[in-house]
Amino acid sequence: MASQASPAADCRGVTQAVFEPKGFITDPARSQGGHMWTHLLPDGSRCVGTVVEFVQYNVTMTKNWRVIVYSAAHPGGQVATSRTFTLNRGWYFFPFRIREPFAGLTAVCLTADQAFGLSCVRF
Repeated sequence: MASQASPAADCRGVTQAVFEPKGFITDPARSQGGHMWTHLLPDGSRCVGTVVEFVQYNVTMTKNWRVIVYSAAHPGGQVATSRTFTLNRGWYFFPFRIREPFAGLTAVCLTADQAFGLSCVRF
């Protein structure tokens, strides 16, 4: 018997949204904190595809990068994914592959330890 793909497996973003730079959440040009791809589904939920986060390091240190999703089910936010990096001085980025639909999505935010707050895209 063939198995069906989960909805998350088919959840891809097609519309780009850009996060504003905030503190150390920034690319080298300081033009964005990252970007993501979303797609509005027929049921009104929004699929979040890949979220790319940029983080600047001034010295070698360890930071926990997080993507936080605010939705009807989690109005106070939930960590959709995270990863910890120990990196040298410089700018870095990481693509978080989420591919999950969220009903009542109100915001997606990026943060990293000692990065001075959140950079958010609001819906």
